[in-house]
Amino acid sequence: MLVIGQTVRLADAISIARILAVPIILGFVLWHPPSLFVPAAAIFLIAAISDLLDGYVARRSGKASTLGIYLDLVADKILTSCVLLVFVDLGILPTWPAALIITREFIVSGLRTVAAAEGLIIPAAAWGKHKTLVTNAAIFMLFLAFAGSELPANMSISSVTPVQIFAYFIMYIAVILTITSGLRYVYNARHVLFQMMKH
Repeated sequence: MLVIGQTVRLADAISIARILAVPIILGFVLWHPPSLFVPAAAIFLIAAISDLLDGYVARRSGKASTLGIYLDLVADKILTSCVLLVFVDLGILPTWPAALIITREFIVSGLRTVAAAEGLIIPAAAWGKHKTLVTNAAIFMLFLAFAGSELPANMSISSVTPVQIFAYFIMYIAVILTITSGLRYVYNARHVLFQMMKH
């Protein structure tokens, strides 16, 4: 039992570390953009990979704590949402992709909360994991694409690089997956919605 407890605590610690990485990333990005985008990208990549690590550690223990589940969900949303909002603030990303991605997270989290309160289970789908993977890849690519270069406010169309075009392409794929996975999640949660209508 002690080993399991230590393993679960390790998974929780990894999630907490991911949350603590957010202000460091934002500090690099906002302090002197975009010259510090490379270290920000490196920390973001480590934080994103840690999501897989804490899940592996929790599964290895054979169970996950309620705190661990909460921290894992919160850490992912804080990490992604904060970076997207900063990209919008710097003009790197239009408002609507960030709004769609963040809105989808609110909807899914709300349904999960209601389902848990009703003792209902919403089956997880691979689409959600694909969405997270592609979104993280897009964010990482945007960091690298604008590292040391002019921010969009000072750019001309002729100065747009192939790497930046590719980064935006990956982001728009992430948006498509965000919408698709969100709709699939709502469909899978239709029994929760029906249950809510009865009350």
